[in-house]
Amino acid sequence: MFNKKLLPAIFISLLLFAGCSNSQNNISNNNAKIEAKSNHSSNSEETQSAVDDDIEKNTRAIYSISNGVLELDSSFELSEDKIKVHKTLWNKVKSVYPDSVLEKISLLRIISDGKGGTTGAASALDETNSTFEFTLDLDDSFDENNKLTDKDFYHTLIHELFHILSLNDSQLSPADSQSDNSTFVIDEGICNKDSYLNSFFNEFWTNIYPELKKLEDAHDGIMTEAYQDEAYEFYLKYEYQFVTDYAASNAVEDIAESFTMFVMKEAPVDESIKSKKINFFYNYPELVELRETLRNNLEL
Repeated sequence: MFNKKLLPAIFISLLLFAGCSNSQNNISNNNAKIEAKSNHSSNSEETQSAVDDDIEKNTRAIYSISNGVLELDSSFELSEDKIKVHKTLWNKVKSVYPDSVLEKISLLRIISDGKGGTTGAASALDETNSTFEFTLDLDDSFDENNKLTDKDFYHTLIHELFHILSLNDSQLSPADSQSDNSTFVIDEGICNKDSYLNSFFNEFWTNIYPELKKLEDAHDGIMTEAYQDEAYEFYLKYEYQFVTDYAASNAVEDIAESFTMFVMKEAPVDESIKSKKINFFYNYPELVELRETLRNNLEL
């Protein structure tokens, strides 16, 4: 999910990827299982439920998708003008995303929660992680002249695309499957050893993750004011490692934000950690090719 609110507020409403986040994380040294109930946040079940309720409350339409064509859910009655606006959003997604990503999206949710809230989300529809619900916010997608917000909208599209790329069934094994207990584990499943997220976590998060976990455990994952303050301190302490403040939420959001910078900017030449995160993706020829496709489609 992508949320434009800056820290510490971003630690309140990060969600949405497939289920709740809680504080039952577990990490230990050497060959122990590395678990992170991340799902784009460090939230407890109570907090996650509140965010889910907020998304549901702000839902304006749900469409099923078949062969790229939208079909409005029968529980919604909308004017043709509103449907046209929603189709404008979806057509832009189709013009940007390659078919290999589009075919994984089978549900479109349109929300409206005001400027600066949740801009978009991508959520696996079931435990197989094979098909996704895609969420876009009307308020953050269009400007006051009812034109797409370009840079902000593009940021959301790229960010959510990478959630789909990194959290689908080619990258994760089901949570109840056998594991050698050596890879990163999130609510969506067990990262494959050579998955993007597992490789990214091993390179950039093993040293700082225990500190974030300790913070979660100290507050039982509940978003108190004290938790928010300490989460913000965590970001400030490691600000030099993150491409955006939102990236400090967890490894799932960090890799999505870093990928977004990889697509939208030229390769950095300095040796900072945040630059290394961007250049991480150049190790994957398929992602370099995807970068060129996205940049051409977005006319960057």
